[in-house]
Amino acid sequence: TLMTERSGKLKAIAKGAKSSRSMIAATTQPFTLGEFVLDVGASWNRVRSVEVLESFRHIQGDLMLMGYGAYFLETASQLLQEGEENRGLFQLLSEVLTGLNAYDHRQKRKKEAEDLEADRSSEETAALDLEWVKIVYELKLLAAMGFEIELKRCVRCGAEGAHVDFSVPEGGAVCSNCLVDGDDRIGRMLFNIMDYVSKQSIDVLMETKINRLYISKLDILCMRFMKQHLGYQDFKSLEFLKAIRKV
Repeated sequence: TLMTERSGKLKAIAKGAKSSRSMIAATTQPFTLGEFVLDVGASWNRVRSVEVLESFRHIQGDLMLMGYGAYFLETASQLLQEGEENRGLFQLLSEVLTGLNAYDHRQKRKKEAEDLEADRSSEETAALDLEWVKIVYELKLLAAMGFEIELKRCVRCGAEGAHVDFSVPEGGAVCSNCLVDGDDRIGRMLFNIMDYVSKQSIDVLMETKINRLYISKLDILCMRFMKQHLGYQDFKSLEFLKAIRKV
């Protein structure tokens, strides 16, 4: 399956890709960004040639990064219909995977072990919080799929304000006058963080440090929102992530 910028998700056959002697085998691996030339058929497309632009070798060489990267790819593949163009989603995937690839998880752990007696504050500043990256991806994914969360106006009456309550089914903020049983009081900070994510680029957000308590709350909120509005399911990559976190 190919995720393309201009034609959305496409299925293609790469003849001979399973052979170790095939020149095209390495180009058909997950986490490969390239320019694909296809022979278009009635039912299937055939890969004629590939020019690899980025292989994301750090992701492919690190189990934890691979787990998160697989989740990003799987959600995009499941949510996007075949032939449905979504350049915003393609750009999001490219930027998030590029950011992950720049962070070598194993090298980071090695450096932390070597600098055990060094200043811990500088180490924490340099670290990339992969759970935070997941939250950023999910919020950006919702926007790319046309389900951007309403943060400024009450979803029931349209009143603007510094809202603290939230309705998952209705997709956003709820004012005090419209509050009903079942709404969630998430507080101003989560609204502020989500607003910040909506306005900032991926590279800036990857350098942003957020309190783990807020990340945990946003993780739960995003899961509920995606399940409600995107038909979110228990992806295999999430189960893989849960398993390797325990190792």
